[in-house]
Parts: sequence; C-alpha cells; structure tokens
Amino acid sequence: MRTAIRAAAALLVAVAAGAFVAPAAAQAAPARTGDAQCEVVPVVDGADTFTSPASVASGVRTFQVTTADPTGIVLGLFRLDEGVDIDDFVGLLRVAFAGQGQERVEAGIAVDAQSTLLGGVAAIVGRPATFTQTLVPGTYYLINYRDILANPNGAVGFRPLTATTHWAPCAPPVPRATVSMIDTPDGPRYLAPTTMQQGAPILVANLSGRIQEAVIRPVGPNVTAAEIAQFFQAVDNGQPPPSLPFVGLLPQGMPVIDSPLAAIIQPNLAPGRYALLSFLLDDQGVRYAAQGTVVVFDVN
Repeated sequence: MRTAIRAAAALLVAVAAGAFVAPAAAQAAPARTGDAQCEVVPVVDGADTFTSPASVASGVRTFQVTTADPTGIVLGLFRLDEGVDIDDFVGLLRVAFAGQGQERVEAGIAVDAQSTLLGGVAAIVGRPATFTQTLVPGTYYLINYRDILANPNGAVGFRPLTATTHWAPCAPPVPRATVSMIDTPDGPRYLAPTTMQQGAPILVANLSGRIQEAVIRPVGPNVTAAEIAQFFQAVDNGQPPPSLPFVGLLPQGMPVIDSPLAAIIQPNLAPGRYALLSFLLDDQGVRYAAQGTVVVFDVN
C-alpha cells in the first residue's frame, strides 16, 4: 500500500509540473467545470476541535483549512500501515513531537515505520490555508498536531477520512514556487526562492531521504538564516539566545511529510519576511534548525 500512496504522490508532482509550464488558458482551470468532486474539502477548526468530511473521492484533493482558535491549527494527513492502532500511534506522535532525548528519537523512527505522513498545512485566524495531496482508496486520518505541541498530555483532535473507490480526475493548483528538501554532507537543507508571491501555491517536495517539515515563521526585517540557527543553538545548549529573530509565535507552512513525497500548499502569508525551518531532531537529538536547515525569504 505504501507503494501505491507514493506513486499517487508522484502523480501529483507530475501533474503540477505539467501545469507549471502549461499555457495560461490551462492554468485557469484547476478542476473540471461543474464537478462537485473537485471542490475543496473543508476542514473547519473551532475552539475545541475541528470538523471534516467522513469521505471524499480518490484522486487529487485540495483541503481548505480555516480556524477560529487563537492558537491556530497545524493540520496533518497520514495513513497507517495495516494493523496499526490509531490510539497507539497518536501516543507515539506525542513522544515524537514532545518527548525528550533518545526516547523522542526512537518514537520518530517508530512513526516512520508505521505510517505514511502526507504533509498538511497550518492556518491561523483570518488566514485560511490549503494543501493538495493525491489520495488512493483507503482510510486516512486528519490530525491537529497543534494539540500535541500546545499540550502533550491533553486531548488530540483527529478524524478518519475515507478515500472512496470513485476516482475524480481533478487538477491541482498551479505552483508558482518550489521548495525542495534535500540531503547534503552538512545535513538536510532547503532549496527555496528568497522571494515568493503573496497567495501563490508552493510545491513542497521532500527529497531528503527522511521525514521532514517546512515550518514558516515571521521574522524581523533584517534577520538572517545564520542568526536563526544561532538562536536555536543557544536554546538547545541552555544558553540565552543572542537575539530573538521571530516576530510571531504561531507556525504556518507544512507539517511532517515522508520522503520521497510532495504536496502543494497555499499558506496564505501576509507580505513580510519569513523563515522556512525544521524543528525536527536528527538521530543524535539535535534540532535541524540549529544545524542550518533554515531559509529566509520575503513575501511580496
């Protein structure tokens, strides 16, 4: 089943790449005219939990995420391997996101072994966001990772989602920028533009060979990637950071996704300066952002 899911994700990249170079007339039609199956899948987050449809047609699906929660929502999509219990898996996620030391590293390895993580998108109040992924028939789960990040011992909102055997041939949004996660001798790095257009869809491809994420946080007007790495180095070493680069606390962007998979996101960023970074840990428990997995870019 993992092979089928990865093949479907590859199809998304191929379709998006074709749309990227297609003529303007083709770009104006992201879905078949009049096909209700191609409408966005609504995910609505309230003060306590979120609502989402129980089922959708298989194929390229675009999820529109809105929230009324002042702390926002970090919506993720994943599929479990055969025989994996969802409650046990959510317990692993708690440790992988909020645990300490080697326990956290081992939980992350177990998460990777038991599931296929398909990305998602974070949204904040007043700024709906979308993500697009290809679904083959079967059972998936939508989850609010923010619940774990905000309160590791509290309730976690998740909802099953069935992709039916009906395949709806819908086209994805046309990406206007590409972010690639790659592996280098110095560790994971982003290949990303330094300027992006407001509201533009972004194709995010994880080619790093490991689980990765593309968190987006607003930063000050003159902040550099090196200053952000130094901030996390100080925090990880228990030292006062030399400066505070961030001007907002709520994350946007895309949560965890397996490799080699991709998704298209529209994070709906306001104009300004942002950092693209990874809070994940390597096998030694060191945060990737502290190692330089950071890109600073402007939204115009």
